[in-house]
Amino acid sequence: MTKNHMTLVQQMKNPIANPAHARIATLDAVVVAHNALKTALEGIEQCISWSAVSKEPRGAVLVGVGGTGKTTICNTILKKFPPHDIVEPHAMIRMVPAFFASVPSPSTIKSLATNLLEQLGDPSPNRGNATSLTDRLCKLIKLCRTKIIILDEFHHLLAESSVGEARTIKICNWLKTLINETGVMVCLVGLPACEALVNHDSQMSRRFTHRFRLKELSIGTSSAPGPLQGFLLALSKEFVARLNLDGFVDFKEHLHVLQMWAATSGNPAFVSLLLKEATSIALSAGRNTMVVSDLDEAFSRGITLSVARTSTNPFTMSRQMLISHADK
Repeated sequence: MTKNHMTLVQQMKNPIANPAHARIATLDAVVVAHNALKTALEGIEQCISWSAVSKEPRGAVLVGVGGTGKTTICNTILKKFPPHDIVEPHAMIRMVPAFFASVPSPSTIKSLATNLLEQLGDPSPNRGNATSLTDRLCKLIKLCRTKIIILDEFHHLLAESSVGEARTIKICNWLKTLINETGVMVCLVGLPACEALVNHDSQMSRRFTHRFRLKELSIGTSSAPGPLQGFLLALSKEFVARLNLDGFVDFKEHLHVLQMWAATSGNPAFVSLLLKEATSIALSAGRNTMVVSDLDEAFSRGITLSVARTSTNPFTMSRQMLISHADK
């Protein structure tokens, strides 16, 4: 067995052997907030603040397709309101000012209440009927002094029924009752379609007046750049600084912004994914500079094809071809 063959076998046995991957993984903790994400985060925090002093809590709705930043916002809020213990005269109580739960699919009042109880640390979250679970949930929310419940995957209510059907109406009525009983602020999170559930009921709509919609980042023009360019420049700065790179693709050049938009549709998660893949290609080749040909190879691996605006590699297309795709 040759030395090169032995090295290849060792790498196959230990796929973590590529040091470039370990370096790039340090970027996972980096959050670059574009304007829409900042607006949504600040708006939800304002809802929490208002709810703490208002007669009625101010609910929020956060919608967007996958990869636009909903999870980033949820995680940021949870970090700002971490659980902690307080000592009372006869007991130590676990405070849970914020927690995250998902709407199950298919959904029932009992399954939803069970999910919420589980996240609050109830020792038997599925014991009892829907009424007893709801009663226990209300008591726990008050005991834990919860300020906000982030209810993710709200669009799951549409998985087996439509807006206005009995099952969805029943669950929405249950949610209104929970809010009335506890005074807790709720943030509904999901795909854009779930907003129709809130709009269908005037009482739900009144409770969730604050709406935040995350979308893919637009490209703008060479003379009036859109938010995608700012996002790319901010990410580039983080890549260069944290990985100690000597150079990076210059996204001040509108052509490269066009290429990235065609490759990712301006979806922030896929933009980051493509840049990481391209940087990994450069570092694995022994270079400390990421260039357009690395983006070309990264795209050819198919990691952004599900969101790309073209099946043709945009990093080999002419400027005119890219502009024609942008105008569609």
